[in-house]
Amino acid sequence: LVERVVKHLRHGCTKTAFGSPDVDVDYLDFVEAIFLLKAHIINFRKTLHPTLLYGSDSPHAESPEKAERKVTVVKDLLQACHDALNLMESYLVIRLGLTNPKPRVLRLCDRMGLHKPEEIRALLFVVLINAGVDLPTTAIRPTCSFMAKYAGMDHHTYLHFLSEDRPHVKQGLVGLSDARFKTTLSECTLKVPREALAALTGAPMSEAELLKLDKSALADVLNEEAAAMEDNG
Repeated sequence: LVERVVKHLRHGCTKTAFGSPDVDVDYLDFVEAIFLLKAHIINFRKTLHPTLLYGSDSPHAESPEKAERKVTVVKDLLQACHDALNLMESYLVIRLGLTNPKPRVLRLCDRMGLHKPEEIRALLFVVLINAGVDLPTTAIRPTCSFMAKYAGMDHHTYLHFLSEDRPHVKQGLVGLSDARFKTTLSECTLKVPREALAALTGAPMSEAELLKLDKSALADVLNEEAAAMEDNG
């Protein structure tokens, strides 16, 4: 994680557009690093719980002095993660402003009416939890509750995002893989079809995979992109 964050911070400092080696891969890798930073922040906060720091009344529990040193270290790490996260999020805005056209996933959000920041973050979460390099982790699981937490959604936005009449759900871009076996919506696992993941990450696609996307908003994004390349080519 440290290497990835440092790499992205260096790119951010140069204020360059996304695009190395590929716009979509570069952007999604950047966003994944942000999600991982948030996971570390959550874990460090949990570590600061008194029970974890000071232990029980057992004779094997850590001494108060050792526990205090641990508190200092964890707080320093927590602050470092917060600082890195703030920089990453500010650089994300700068780099997106320089990127034209925008990454496919954001153009897809525009087409599907996902304009609220938390809904965009939710779709990014679902994509990355299914196709990320380091996701999922023990701290970030592919469930609805984790999506809501990391996207910063309230109850209404969360339920509206998963409504069956929303284009991204109706067209099968976002689905629930085990809804029949779960007692609550928050426990359900989020899924994205492989062909959609391939398109959003810029991976090579077969004709069969492209056909599966036919007449969808994602197909429209790809067709617009192809038409623009022909016009410029």
